[in-house]
Amino acid sequence: MRISWRYVKYAFVIFVVGGILLFVFQSSRTKTELQTAEVDTGRVENAVTVSGVARATEAVRLRFPETGTVTNILVAKGDTVEAGAPLVTLDTSDLDADRHQAVASLSAALASAAETAAGPRDEVVSNAITAVGVAEKALTRTEQAEAQKVENARRTLYSSDLKMVPTDPDNNDTPPTVGGTYSCTTPGTYTIEIFPSAADSGYSYRVSGLESGTYTAYTVTEGAFGSCGLTLTFDADEHYRRTTWELTVPNTRGDSYTANYNALLLAEENKRVAIAAAQDALEQAIKAASLDTALARPEVVRQQNAAVDEALARIEKIDALKARRVLSAPFTGTITEVTPKVGEVASVSDTVVTMVSSAAFEVIARIPEIDVTKVSVGDPAHLIFDAKDDETLHGDTVFISPLATSIDGVAYFDATIEFKEVPPWMREGLNADVQLISEEKDDATRIPKRFLTHTEGVWRAFVGAGNAPTEQEVVTGIIGTNGYVEVDLTPGTVLVSPTDLGAE
Repeated sequence: MRISWRYVKYAFVIFVVGGILLFVFQSSRTKTELQTAEVDTGRVENAVTVSGVARATEAVRLRFPETGTVTNILVAKGDTVEAGAPLVTLDTSDLDADRHQAVASLSAALASAAETAAGPRDEVVSNAITAVGVAEKALTRTEQAEAQKVENARRTLYSSDLKMVPTDPDNNDTPPTVGGTYSCTTPGTYTIEIFPSAADSGYSYRVSGLESGTYTAYTVTEGAFGSCGLTLTFDADEHYRRTTWELTVPNTRGDSYTANYNALLLAEENKRVAIAAAQDALEQAIKAASLDTALARPEVVRQQNAAVDEALARIEKIDALKARRVLSAPFTGTITEVTPKVGEVASVSDTVVTMVSSAAFEVIARIPEIDVTKVSVGDPAHLIFDAKDDETLHGDTVFISPLATSIDGVAYFDATIEFKEVPPWMREGLNADVQLISEEKDDATRIPKRFLTHTEGVWRAFVGAGNAPTEQEVVTGIIGTNGYVEVDLTPGTVLVSPTDLGAE
């Protein structure tokens, strides 16, 4: 077939024009799609990001050294206590009986010493024995009387100025009148929900909180509710509707609260002082009795003194055993758990009270072996806890363990981070994302790392706007993990992305 040259010429022209249009299109496209960035100033940092867990530096699970029945729980979950404060006590009735018997044995030993002694008169011995017995009874009376005074002060504190407060601040109804004496030992809040009923008063109410139950509202007489001794009397002229009220025991806003609270503290202190004085008096009576009944003959004196010493040692041993049945706070802190209830048996393996120090927390972070050489003791740390992720806390790395822990074949090293300031919401076991900052600079001249290339140990950048940037060697400082690199370029300098220019 014969080809016409005219058609060939037309095809050549179309090919050339198409090539020109394609070149123009590609040039225009390259020009519009180049990515640029300006050198600016800001933060560049190197950080190792790991996970960590908050740990109380002082946290204990307290147990009794012997099994016994719980007789008194003096603290509740959330209470803050001072070091040495009693927390829970066990029954000591068996030891009290043993102590009485030991005192009787002491009296017998003293009587025997008087009986065999040559010098002491009968009346001296009798007086010594009587003095010991009187001192023992005085101690018992003091313990009982002071305990009653403390209980009376506590009941006064818990029962004074009790008032019903509406939960709705716009509620102007006359509050029901609170009466009776609060005989329980647990502080807290009653919630009272009033509702219409077929009762003579027209109302009944539900109680929740410290106790629970449903009761009839009385307007003429006092109506008891719960089992702690309190009563309510409703105003006969009031229309209570469906309203909710709260009754807080004790009333910390009452006019007499401070005075009653101080009176309770004073009663407790007076109890301690009075019992200590009575115990001292008993010990003095025992010592005086031992001296007054000293025997003339040395061998007899030694024998009788040994019997007296044995009786005294038994009393001291019993007192030591009684002290073991009082669980005390080893340091100042917060009670996080109280396990037993009054009347339950606590064994030596049972955790009775758990407490942590009020303000001593740290974070333990595990650093994988690939990153452990990047951090050092003294590096600052930024912490964001899952429980409060809108707040960044700060601390310092104070220790990096030289020993590794293997997890799934990877070696991890524990790092201890000390808070600069412990927030009030901190709790043991809270999880955190931890950034350990090995290098940082807030006013660095920087550029995003993706606008630089790195070949043969040299950093380069394409400098200049437009389609003809110049490749230039760049001196770098901190190579940040936050996506920025510190450079020696002038702020405002425009760089072109190496990717757009086909560079790697």
